Amino acid sequence: MAGSRRFNEIHRSMPTLSRTMLSTRLRHLERIGVLCRRPIPHTAHHGYALTLAGQSLRRVLEELGEWTRQWQLEASNDTDVPLLLWRLLESIDRDAIPNGKVCIEFQFSGGAHPRGWLHVDPVRSAACIGDDEDDVDLVVRTKPDVLNDLWRGRRSCRTTVERGDIAFTGPPQLVRGFSNWFRPVGDTRPMSLGAM
Repeated sequence: MAGSRRFNEIHRSMPTLSRTMLSTRLRHLERIGVLCRRPIPHTAHHGYALTLAGQSLRRVLEELGEWTRQWQLEASNDTDVPLLLWRLLESIDRDAIPNGKVCIEFQFSGGAHPRGWLHVDPVRSAACIGDDEDDVDLVVRTKPDVLNDLWRGRRSCRTTVERGDIAFTGPPQLVRGFSNWFRPVGDTRPMSLGAM
């Protein structure tokens, strides 16, 4: 629902899920009519697309996500980095991104995933864990639980910067804009992480 269409793109957004398990789940979703496989024009590859039945699940999943966010059932100290990056990608307000394109590198202290990336552009967006990425526009250094708390609105970006819990390297325009690039799950308005 958030933009990844090809198997490898989907897997990069969920690196803790085995390729075999992902393949099994995608086949199951195809079988029950939630997804369909379609050829990607001008390539030898296929991609996955939501069927009408799959698209009708969007509101249900957004409401479930909103309920979880509202009641804050997820423990802050048990943050799953790949899932957090995926949620951030889903909540990007593309209109707030300068030129509609940005590559953000997240450097996390501690944990199994020390680095991750969000690639946002008008054609293809992805959340990734793994190999170094080229052309990084903004580097964000923090802990996963701090970023999770920011995304959920539990703390402001300004206070978090002042406390030294998050730091940025990149052009001032991107550093200032970061706190306004995301919206809560299920919301169409930009979510302010707290002005910088």
